[in-house]
Amino acid sequence: MKKLFAVILVTLLFTLQLQAQTLQGRILDAQTKQPIEFASIGILHRDAGTVANEQGSFVLNIEKARPGDTIKVSMLGYESRLFPASDFANVLARQNGIIALQPQTRNLQEVVIKPRKIKTITAGNTTDSKFMTAGFTSNDLGSEVGTVLRYNKKKPGKLENVNFNIASNSYHNVLFRVNLYDYKNGKIGENLLKEPLYTDFTGDSGTHTLDLSDKDIYISSDCLLTLEWIKDYGKRGLFFSAGFFNSDSYARKTSQGDWFEVPAGLGFWATIVHEK
Repeated sequence: MKKLFAVILVTLLFTLQLQAQTLQGRILDAQTKQPIEFASIGILHRDAGTVANEQGSFVLNIEKARPGDTIKVSMLGYESRLFPASDFANVLARQNGIIALQPQTRNLQEVVIKPRKIKTITAGNTTDSKFMTAGFTSNDLGSEVGTVLRYNKKKPGKLENVNFNIASNSYHNVLFRVNLYDYKNGKIGENLLKEPLYTDFTGDSGTHTLDLSDKDIYISSDCLLTLEWIKDYGKRGLFFSAGFFNSDSYARKTSQGDWFEVPAGLGFWATIVHEK
């Protein structure tokens, strides 16, 4: 009985402590000591996360943390780090608010498409409707929305461009991170990109195209193309064309949160070339 009381007391104290905390820190490259801009920080599966700014600085609200929760710090091109939520404040205190990430080494297999035997296809949702629209579920840093790109060819395909059909945009200019995740059997996996991709949206509506012809990005199966909020522009309006009976679309509220399917397919699509 005493043991049970002690466990309950510790859990209560831990919860009260977290509810009073907003943690601040910086994320740096472990080798160069330079800031890592737009790194992701969040509590796994809690919809509580954020994105660092250009100086690597972040503010993380951990009110939603529970005993046993894990905080993940990640960025493309670096090894991710995991911390017990109960110890994250102590980690920051011991390290003067610094979280260092080690650069990641990847062995990449070269893929070559022969120039005379190729075919161009379109994957995703090309809908450009302005009557049916959808957008982000929140303006929290790290919030993402995306659409599945279906690809079932025998040989890898090269992404020539990715496109986002904008129904309305009240922001003058907004910077997004573009992500591409593995997608199998309805499950969203790891980011397939080897380096971060960013794109600027301007204009009230229309198709925004990001040229990837010089990036050598290849896919061999279905994947999820997303846009991610990485800067705070305030709460205005940005909506994408959408429609029913399209390729599946997904969203998550913030960095490291869980994905969920959205009811309408967003107008995200890609042009892909592959060898016949």
